[in-house]
Amino acid sequence: MRALLTILFFQQLTVTVCAQTNDPLIVENISIDKAAAKKAFSDSLKSKHNPRKAAIRSLIIPGWGQAYNKKYWKIPIVYTAIGIPIGTFIYNKKWYKETSEAAEMLDQHPRIPLTIKTG
Repeated sequence: MRALLTILFFQQLTVTVCAQTNDPLIVENISIDKAAAKKAFSDSLKSKHNPRKAAIRSLIIPGWGQAYNKKYWKIPIVYTAIGIPIGTFIYNKKWYKETSEAAEMLDQHPRIPLTIKTG
């Protein structure tokens, strides 16, 4: 079994190494219209978003970075991810306060033993 796994490993290794050869169909000396290239380059600069700006905006106001990236559908996910832990914390704090007050009441006023008179 070990020999079979070793053979399969080396076979996959050789296939991976052979797949990394250079492509012989590289096209060289392409002539491009300079005006079209300049326009495409300027268009790519205009539409590109800066991830640093998005991160800084998200640090200031959660979800603002998603709006900057025009991924509006992620904003409710951000606020849900923030709201669920906060809501859970508030609920647990309230429940702890109620149960600790009940425990203090039981400690201060123990139950009076019930005596039943017969006869």
